[in-house]
Amino acid sequence: MHGLRWKLDGDGKAATLFLPTDPPTAMRLTTAQIDEMVGVLGIFRATMEPSHTLEWPSGKKVVMEPFPRWFAERDALIGGTLLHLRDPRFGWLHYVFPPEAARELGQHLIAQADAPPQGPAESGAE
Repeated sequence: MHGLRWKLDGDGKAATLFLPTDPPTAMRLTTAQIDEMVGVLGIFRATMEPSHTLEWPSGKKVVMEPFPRWFAERDALIGGTLLHLRDPRFGWLHYVFPPEAARELGQHLIAQADAPPQGPAESGAE
């Protein structure tokens, strides 16, 4: 990452970020500080250019989290579905789907669950 280096503490409760400045600088960050940094960086990234693509490039290799915890509930604001997904890297992420989009997602998930298994080359997974 352009000269940035990270080192996780032995107890897993903090990490040190080494910056390639002159003179070199190091910052030790706790778990809470890293969570805050990830949140702020996400907000900044959402407004930066170029933006992420709107459509998923089918077949792209990804680092995935198997069997994430999830919870879905009714969203009181728009009457849609509020989907919570837990990612060990980023914590709980929250998405709201209007009723029609929630229905479409649900139908798509059911269709995929009911379909015969595919090989890695067919599914885009490794």
